[in-house]
Amino acid sequence: MKQITLILITSLLASANAFGALVLNPGFERSATADWDVVTSGAGAPNKTGVHRVAGLNYYLSGDYSELGKKRLLLNTTPGRSHIYTAQVYEDNKVTPQRATAATWTFIAALGQRIDEGNPSFDDTSSVDLRIGYLAVDGDISSFVLIEEGIFPVTEIAKIGKGNYQDFFVSTTILKSAPAYGKQLAIQLVAYSPEEGFGGQKELQASVDHIRVESAGEYVSIPEPSSTTALLGLLALGCALQRRQRL
Repeated sequence: MKQITLILITSLLASANAFGALVLNPGFERSATADWDVVTSGAGAPNKTGVHRVAGLNYYLSGDYSELGKKRLLLNTTPGRSHIYTAQVYEDNKVTPQRATAATWTFIAALGQRIDEGNPSFDDTSSVDLRIGYLAVDGDISSFVLIEEGIFPVTEIAKIGKGNYQDFFVSTTILKSAPAYGKQLAIQLVAYSPEEGFGGQKELQASVDHIRVESAGEYVSIPEPSSTTALLGLLALGCALQRRQRL
């Protein structure tokens, strides 16, 4: 089975006082090995719960480029290589970020679909694995420590009907005493291909409309594409895996 992984990381940097909405720093960093091409991007309008879609993410793994939908980030990546975006989380209007001092932080990481036409696009993909964890050594993805994961069969994701919206998500609470507290937190998205094909690498296409992070009831938003197109990552510790559905 071919495994292809995308890791998104961010630091938990925010003041617990005057919490406010968290915003991803426009000055994101691109990893030296990453090969990211933006087709279209930008945060969508808040959904019915008041939570922004944090960014459109189109996880497309093959040698070809094609626009599969609006407001999505197109990736062209090589199996076995790690692709990272790092972004600092800031409190509104704060120039200097501060590490969180709250006793606990609760986050939700979700991958979802908003279907306008037809079903989600998954070719030769058996499942999508959403993992949350932290980096034992900041900036070193090889030090990723898994905390919780949710494995979602593509057959379940594909059941989402036209015009409907569904999240497949993992939630977690970070205690101040937890090893992950103050570390660089990460979301790891893994897509599985059951076979190998062309050149020993099976073409794999998994279209995920967005990944979202919520923090303590506040939403995390992304500046418009002129500053930043990508995203997020966060969480850790004591998790509950669930699904929720909204029209």
